[in-house]
Parts: sequence; structure tokens; C-alpha cells
Amino acid sequence: MRSRARVLLATAAVALVAVAVGGCGGSSSSHNALTISPANPHPSSTITFGFVAPTRAGIDGKVIDSYSLSVTGPAGANCKGTQEVPGTPVAKGATEHIQIGPAQLHANWCAGPYTARVFEIQRPHCKPGTLCPQYVRVAGTVARGSFTVSR
Repeated sequence: MRSRARVLLATAAVALVAVAVGGCGGSSSSHNALTISPANPHPSSTITFGFVAPTRAGIDGKVIDSYSLSVTGPAGANCKGTQEVPGTPVAKGATEHIQIGPAQLHANWCAGPYTARVFEIQRPHCKPGTLCPQYVRVAGTVARGSFTVSR
């Protein structure tokens, strides 16, 4: 369980670094539009982010492919401006929808502009009882979008 927690923390850290440097190139470097609904969210909105998966999320040989949505915006005392949410298993070419709202944020959105990016994340898949390398790789930026939360 501790190993899994370390992997999740490492995934979040790698994705946040990728956001800070503007994303990474990789196997999924084609940047699709990220659909964002509603078009004009307010601080208490639940926002749905949608993207088309360029590859299947799941085990592929010795690698586990997954997706992670990173949303970055203004922060404040009574609101939250940054959130990282893992995607669910999805087939290649399928549309994945990830929702973020006050329940996930444990606060309202802050008013202001936001950027959102979906990253393809890879980590090792090993048989139980075998030595397994510990790494998390940002394979690429899958989709990008932006939105503004208004008061």
C-alpha cells in the first residue's frame, strides 16, 4: 500500500512539473482540444473535462498507461485553484470525461483564468514477487484547454 501511495505522489509531482515547464513531448504529443463544460463556470460549478484517448489506458506489456488531468489557476484563502485528477481505464479512441467540482476540490473554484492539461502517464507493470523499477514517465500532453471562472 505504501508503494502505491508513493507511485501516486510521484505521478502527481511529475505531472505538476510538466505543467510548470509547459508540457512534455512523447508518444502522445498531438495536442487535442479539451472540451470544458459548462462554458462559463462559476465558483460552485462542477466542471466536466473531455478528451479523446489516443491510446488504451491499462496494462500494455510491462507498462501501465494512464491519464491524468491537471488544472491550474488562481488560489485564494477560501477557494482552490489547482487540482490533479487521475483518469479511469479507457479504450483507444474513446472519449474520457473527468468531473471536478467543490466535492473534489473540498472548496469552491477561485474566480479567474485556468489552464487544463491531460497527460499520458506511464509506470512499470511487474508480476507480484518480482523486483520492479520505480518510475513514473510523462509520455506526453494529450489535450489542452482553458476556461475562466466568473463570480
